[in-house]
Amino acid sequence: MNKFLVAYDMTDGSVRSIINEADPHKMNFAEGAMHWGLIRDAIFPDGEGRQNLTEVARFLSCKEIEGGIEATYQTERFFITVTRRVVGDRFCETYRFKNITRAEVFVSRGQLGIYATFNENYDLAEVCLQNRCHTHIWCGGDVSFVEARKMGLCDFALGLALTEGSLDTYSVERDLKEWSNDRGDFILHASPFILPAGEETVISWELFWHEDGKFYEAFEKYERGIVIRSDAFTVFDDEEIRFEINRPDARVFLGGKEIPTVRGDGKTFVTYKPSALHEHIFAIEWKGIRTKAEFYVQTSFRELVKARVEFIVNKQQYHHAGSPIDGAYLIYDNEEERMYYDDQAGDHNACRERLVMGLLVAKYLQYYPDDKIYASMMKYYDFVSREFYDDEKGEVYNTIGRDPSRVRLYNGPWMGMFILEMYKLTHDKSFLKKMCKLFDVYYSIGGERFYPNGITMIETYDALKEAGMEDEAEAMLEKFKNHVGNIVKIGINYPPHEVKYEQTVVSPGLALVSQMALITKDPFYLPHAKLQAKMLERFCGEQPSFHFNQLSIRHWDAFWFGKRRLYGDTFPHVASIHSSDAFLQYADASGDAYYRDIAWRGMRNNLCCFREDGRAYSSYVYPFTVNGEKGEYYDPWANEQDGALYFMIKYFGLLDK
Repeated sequence: MNKFLVAYDMTDGSVRSIINEADPHKMNFAEGAMHWGLIRDAIFPDGEGRQNLTEVARFLSCKEIEGGIEATYQTERFFITVTRRVVGDRFCETYRFKNITRAEVFVSRGQLGIYATFNENYDLAEVCLQNRCHTHIWCGGDVSFVEARKMGLCDFALGLALTEGSLDTYSVERDLKEWSNDRGDFILHASPFILPAGEETVISWELFWHEDGKFYEAFEKYERGIVIRSDAFTVFDDEEIRFEINRPDARVFLGGKEIPTVRGDGKTFVTYKPSALHEHIFAIEWKGIRTKAEFYVQTSFRELVKARVEFIVNKQQYHHAGSPIDGAYLIYDNEEERMYYDDQAGDHNACRERLVMGLLVAKYLQYYPDDKIYASMMKYYDFVSREFYDDEKGEVYNTIGRDPSRVRLYNGPWMGMFILEMYKLTHDKSFLKKMCKLFDVYYSIGGERFYPNGITMIETYDALKEAGMEDEAEAMLEKFKNHVGNIVKIGINYPPHEVKYEQTVVSPGLALVSQMALITKDPFYLPHAKLQAKMLERFCGEQPSFHFNQLSIRHWDAFWFGKRRLYGDTFPHVASIHSSDAFLQYADASGDAYYRDIAWRGMRNNLCCFREDGRAYSSYVYPFTVNGEKGEYYDPWANEQDGALYFMIKYFGLLDK
């Protein structure tokens, strides 16, 4: 049986470490900048001029008790008693908040929180895989939990189950000196409540070890272990919302109105036909326990893509004869209703990942020819080949003016995909010749050991074969084999990229090895692909929400790609599409339908970043606050997200839906 090794800090009553006794690496799951179990009481502006006063509860005392410690704290509003103890195979914490004011205390969203410093900052892969965890959080009211899985393969994982009280949301405090390599310290927030003078309220939870990958089987044994499952947390407007609850006789409400349900096999089943777009938050009650499930309703995919492409062409293409960015597709600011461009910031220029707008438009035109959109596309290609792609030499640049000062290995593969789509659009073989030159250059400058998001080996190889370019196809295949061979040799000792270790370091490993298995039909590649799949799925959670379900943990994109430049969890940022893409290719190669299912769920859940009028948003910043700045918003910039639509068209052909 796994046992808890818990160490305390008697100087502040907090938890210093939480370790599984059986772990040979003795990973500390509770390592953070702050200490696990400290309490934050944030008082918002008031009439006396105090502004955003954040108070970490003042430590008063600490003593040993059977199995652990008891600590006391105080804030302006509360006297707090905390017990922390190991009870059998559980680590149990109880936080008692007593109102010490002369009247009721009104606690708003995000005011009262407890630090749960799950160990999620990023070092080299060899460190992360043994000594860091992916933290999947769900603050669903009475039904709240955390699943903490080691980043590397492991036979156990750590779970947290709320047993008393209610959690509404969470905040994050990050070490900004770490830039993109620290997800931060989590603060789990109590749901709003009113507490009369002299009375107490309680938050309790238990931490438990369980078999890795079996969190929900362990969690649902708790009285509050209500688990909500659905094949799709994002549906289109001609589909039904369907989900099941692992409890009989649960009641379900939407907008205060009770929804009919069906009972059977110890479960409650819901089928609901939505009549409106966007969020649908279902309230769920069972034996006085209250929680929620979050769904998103999107317009038909064909209409969504059509509106998005027209928006790009009409509002995001820059026209100014003689300007170096004439013809470029640019960032769009949905607040200011204008384009934005900054050549000094790589993620705000007209190149790099902005190329996915061109990919989307080129792919759309292959389904629905349109003279105006085609003219826009060709003007865009003129910009691309004039400013940051030399189609004679095969060189791809980081910004306009064919500036060679920075070589970025992410850029070439994206351009390779774009040139391939230009061939598919025009049927002009000269594009394939240009693409071959591009990959000659790419592999001569270090690409054979890089993990890019944009290479589509199987489509590239097939296009060359179909065009009768047999010699070029075989030469390209040899380059790809060398690239995949390096990935196989590296295994899971991933090299650092722009972020030391993250989802899109792993997803290319799975995608490219799976593609080689599909091209060659060689079973040698499948075990290596399976290992990559196991690593990649650890980034994805199963929470009952379109914000989380099968979307990868990402936590830096809103800073680099967003208008408000705020770090913090992005659920979603549409780079999560690369996980779905990789899972689909592995499903095709292996025949494992499980990966097709999770790919489909994750892929759909990116669609909340698009609107039926063609607007798009780069990401959703999920935490209540990040370093004290308000989150819970769609970033106003349209920037980089259109790759999600492009990949969905490629793999599901949904334009006819």
